[in-house]
Amino acid sequence: MGIGFREILILVVIGLVVVGVPAVIIAVTITTGTRRRGSPPPPDQGPRPPAGP
Repeated sequence: MGIGFREILILVVIGLVVVGVPAVIIAVTITTGTRRRGSPPPPDQGPRPPAGP
């Protein structure tokens, strides 16, 4: 038996971690961002204090 159940399980866990961690981070940032301030503001708009002389 070259490849056992444990090796397959380890590969599956590693694959899930590699794929899942970035997806969870992206989902958390999206949900927290939309929850705090409706939608991300455009870069060159929004209330801004007038520049002094």
